Amino acid sequence: MTSIAIVGGGPAGYEAALVAAQLGADVTLVEPEGLGGACVLYDCVPSKTLIATSETMTSFRGAPALGVRPPGGPDGEVSVEAAVVNRRVKDLAAWQSEDVWQRLSTEGVRMLTGRGRFPAEQPGRSRRVEVVDATGRVTETVEADVVLLATGATPRVLPDAVPDGERILTWRQVYDLTELPEHLVVIGSGVTGAEFASAYLEMGVRVTLVSSRVRVLPGEDTDAADVIEEVFAEHGGEIVKRARAASVVRTEKGVLVTMEDGRTVEGSHALMTVGSVPNTEGLALDAVGTGFAFVLYAMLEGLGLPMADYERVPVGATPDRWQSVKDGTHAGTITIEPFTSIARAAGFRVLRQSTEAFPAYQGGIVAVRQSWAERNAERVKAFIRGYLKGLDWTLAPKNRAEAAALLLARMPEIKPGVVDKVLASVLSPRSGLTPRGEILRNGMKTVLDLRSRYGSPQKSLAGIDKYLALSFYQDVVG
Repeated sequence: MTSIAIVGGGPAGYEAALVAAQLGADVTLVEPEGLGGACVLYDCVPSKTLIATSETMTSFRGAPALGVRPPGGPDGEVSVEAAVVNRRVKDLAAWQSEDVWQRLSTEGVRMLTGRGRFPAEQPGRSRRVEVVDATGRVTETVEADVVLLATGATPRVLPDAVPDGERILTWRQVYDLTELPEHLVVIGSGVTGAEFASAYLEMGVRVTLVSSRVRVLPGEDTDAADVIEEVFAEHGGEIVKRARAASVVRTEKGVLVTMEDGRTVEGSHALMTVGSVPNTEGLALDAVGTGFAFVLYAMLEGLGLPMADYERVPVGATPDRWQSVKDGTHAGTITIEPFTSIARAAGFRVLRQSTEAFPAYQGGIVAVRQSWAERNAERVKAFIRGYLKGLDWTLAPKNRAEAAALLLARMPEIKPGVVDKVLASVLSPRSGLTPRGEILRNGMKTVLDLRSRYGSPQKSLAGIDKYLALSFYQDVVG
């Protein structure tokens, strides 16, 4: 019987668990908060429940035209009780989570409460997952033939707009409000931002929607976005366009939102809907079985330091690893630019560079499933065109000063004295971006060789053409 460990109990995780269990697998699911994950508990289900209330308010407003009058006559006021609405939102989410638990339990899925992570040491032919409680203690260890990561995402937090759960909110915190905001400023005009802005507007709240783009819903159909903007304005909503929020701070009366161009908007509350970040913290993906780790092992062996002579500690992505070495927690790590140049400038020693260890290495690729690419060929080609256009701009010598300014603005860790070294490395034909975005066949071979050598379970990976589908690229470049 195949054993499967699933990290994450949202729709992807629990649906996979159900199918796997029905097909006869031994399934263990690890989830820290509740079955259904963020989708059921905080995101999709709650927001649609909130929208149901706003739609009812819209129906009331249109009722007089149909001959329906509220009890108080034509001027009778209909209002929303935020505490009642939000209690219903949470109750429905909890009931659906319980329903998911019952279904999984009926199918024989083993469910563990906690966060799943990969320990540094892995067995040869299976995968090991540790279950960690809220205090960081490992409560259980699971070994499985297959591990499915379905960890979901968390609301993105801007450094100068940190939610406090009272006035500056994520979309998961709005359901804790006991009263409707007087004036809600929604930062972010994607699907989530437009959804909440419209819902609260229909419930009688004054709403200002801050959009960094020229229109709302930039990734959706243009005609649909135009209609949404028109209806939003007709109902009294305000849209501030081409306005990227730089900071959100509390004031005596509420909040102050400051844009990068200096414009400001004041309100009673701010709702941050600026995207999500994957829940991969603590998984140690960069330390267990990634190409980065394999490059490090090979370079250290080349320096006479075999894997048996040092301890490998899971830390996280490049910024986290660099910080752990900088503050003395760990002795060394592997970095990429700009952190390599930052480390040098801070007095750290670079033992070896990958360009010295490998004649060629394909450090980055864009990968999708072949079947998806064939169904979405024009989208794939459009992406390639956009990438190549951006790459050409970045590599053009005339844009170097502007590129340096962008790096300094977007990455405060880079100091003015270091930015030239960062650019020199990034733009180097030997170690940096590949002109025209070409795939280095020898570099791909190196990647497969390292994975064959250090991957778990070990197996020989040969024939790079199995992993390449260059027809889309060739159609674009001619």
